[in-house]
Amino acid sequence: MSHKKQKAGTLSIAIDNFIKTTHNYWSGLFHCYEIEDFPRTNNDLEHAFGMLRHHQRRCTGRKVAPSSLVIRGSVKLACA
Repeated sequence: MSHKKQKAGTLSIAIDNFIKTTHNYWSGLFHCYEIEDFPRTNNDLEHAFGMLRHHQRRCTGRKVAPSSLVIRGSVKLACA
């Protein structure tokens, strides 16, 4: 983006802001590629939690997942 910002015209200010912000957060921005089996997108992460809720409902026979799942969901997901 920094190479082509001259062609952006009035959007060059937004490109500068994007580059500055990206540079500030660069060290932790793409950590999903450093951890094996870590969801790459938010959709993948939501799918994992959805599957956990589905299995919780199925095992307990409830129509909704228990409230403890919200509080300790990440731990239960890791254990599952």
